[in-house]
Amino acid sequence: MNDDLERRLRSAFDARARTFEASPDAWSRVREREPRRSRARWLVAALPVALLTVFVPILLNGGLGRNTANDPGELYRQIMSGRTAAGESVTVADPAGGGRLRLWFARGRMGNPELCYIVEQSDSYGSCDGMRDLLDRAGWFAGSTARTGARTSMDYGVARQNATSVAAVTKGGRTIEGELLRPAGAPSQIWTVTYPAQDPVSKVSFTDTDGRTTEMPRSILGRGAQIDRPLGPAVELPGGLTVGHYQENDGPTLFWTRHGETVGAIRSASEQLLKAGPLDRRSAENLYFGVARKDVATIRMTTAGGATATATTRPDPWNLSVGLFALVKPGGWEAGHRIAAYDATGKEIWHIDHGGRDSDAADIGMRKMGDVITLPGTEQFGHGPVRVWFVKEGSSNHLLCVSGGVGPDGSKRSGCASASFDDPNNFTHNSVDTYLPDPGATVRFGTAGADWESIDAVLPDGRRLSTWFVSGKGAPARVWYFNHLMSTRIAAFAIKLKGRQLERIVPIRHDCLEVKQQEGQGHTMTQGITAVLHAGNCVRFWKDGKAPVSYEPIPGGKLSAMIAAERPLQWGQVKGDWYGFALPGTARIEVTLQDGGTATATAERTPDPWGQGVVLFAGTVPEKAGKRGISWPGMRFTGFDEAGRELWTYEPKGP
Repeated sequence: MNDDLERRLRSAFDARARTFEASPDAWSRVREREPRRSRARWLVAALPVALLTVFVPILLNGGLGRNTANDPGELYRQIMSGRTAAGESVTVADPAGGGRLRLWFARGRMGNPELCYIVEQSDSYGSCDGMRDLLDRAGWFAGSTARTGARTSMDYGVARQNATSVAAVTKGGRTIEGELLRPAGAPSQIWTVTYPAQDPVSKVSFTDTDGRTTEMPRSILGRGAQIDRPLGPAVELPGGLTVGHYQENDGPTLFWTRHGETVGAIRSASEQLLKAGPLDRRSAENLYFGVARKDVATIRMTTAGGATATATTRPDPWNLSVGLFALVKPGGWEAGHRIAAYDATGKEIWHIDHGGRDSDAADIGMRKMGDVITLPGTEQFGHGPVRVWFVKEGSSNHLLCVSGGVGPDGSKRSGCASASFDDPNNFTHNSVDTYLPDPGATVRFGTAGADWESIDAVLPDGRRLSTWFVSGKGAPARVWYFNHLMSTRIAAFAIKLKGRQLERIVPIRHDCLEVKQQEGQGHTMTQGITAVLHAGNCVRFWKDGKAPVSYEPIPGGKLSAMIAAERPLQWGQVKGDWYGFALPGTARIEVTLQDGGTATATAERTPDPWGQGVVLFAGTVPEKAGKRGISWPGMRFTGFDEAGRELWTYEPKGP
């Protein structure tokens, strides 16, 4: 898979490991990253429902491996091997396939929560999927029954226990009421929405017991790239797996989908296909699939315990001169396995050995920098203790790697993420969980700058948790860390820098970006700007329905904590106007632009109307500022009082 496609397919489900861009001038910008997890679903992104309804597929039965059982009860027993049910199951009609969909919650062998399903039909199949936490979400998508040729489809997912209703909005603008299912003893609710396949869902909204409504875009399900140019009929494989050939701007591509979700993609151009060996393979849930060279007749997976699964290749219908294969992974594959390819005579052509799913796979081919650091307090973590270390990728890019803790699928967490310790605008944040014993625990960690005196984790109510620094011999930077209960919500981090009055605040939650203008206490200003104090102490400056920048004080704090003598104002720009807030006593602000021009803003004579301890201001951006506006280095701000006396000056060091 080329780099561009892989980046796009990896982008959908980034979570947990985060590298935040937290410039004090742009708090609303966040960049999230994650070390690679073992699940192939993290390699995929959004694919439209309409794609799944283009062709009547060719059905290739037999020889491709089967994730099925004619007896759904036997399939349930297979899926639940090593798992514990968490509540009762519910069964709903599948409007797309005409069968039934059985859903239930479970706990994996490491205590990891999962949502499981079985599609009950003539060729039943099913699996379990690691759950995303609902601490900062009203719900999430889990799957879809969308399939080729169906007139009606159903999406489903998980909702918090306090959800009272669910509704969907289709791409055509139609609102459809959904259903909330409450399995007895289950930790969460299950939601379903049924809709016409040709008018798929674009977003889902939840209303909770407090009357709050939260919207969630449909793209969260992770349906691959937007593609609508099929190059031939899709092929339906056993176990609910479908593969189609599509033309993208970057070239022809094979996409595999299962249960409404893209689970793999391979570039199919002749110069890219099968250049690394006789197999180009993908893995998702309990399936192993891909394409094979023409001389490959059979693929076999053998576990360390001796269990095997075999697939016979079938020619593709798109004249790519490759074989298609898919098999169900045998029990025990997680502990290590061999993949081997054989020709028609049974002669082995190629094989590769894979270590256990819980083995370390981080930092392969990269130079380690300094000692490995064991994070204190993680000795009892599943797959623990948690260890971190630095590696260098290329000539300058540093990564922070981790090993230990439990992933959503129960596997050992292992991977690397960008490590920022010398860029004042970046913040590296990662986390690892353990689910047992209940209620579970999390260790958060990241790289610390040389000028950091301390870093606190801030809870939504303003309380703070101290973090700790630890160093490894020869490491390029210190590592900060702290442990907490998994159920604890972290709203922000506060970093104390040497010689600085203001703390550097890195918000984790960004609810302020989702608010609407009418949801708050508005205050009319000059230039047609309305300043609004929204819930959570969030302030936005609106004009013509737009508010590009949000200002979020630390939980429990005020806007006044965001300015001081070292930075006497915060400002933003919308179209031809600039606005913001400044130190009390400021009556007028003048900015000298980089090219020598000036812009002036007038502050209100009274403090802000919400008791935030600041004065609000607004002004016009001169045409001379051009497209750059008032957001570039080389400017000089000066604040004056009502008598025209200079109160303060400020020269930004960066954009």
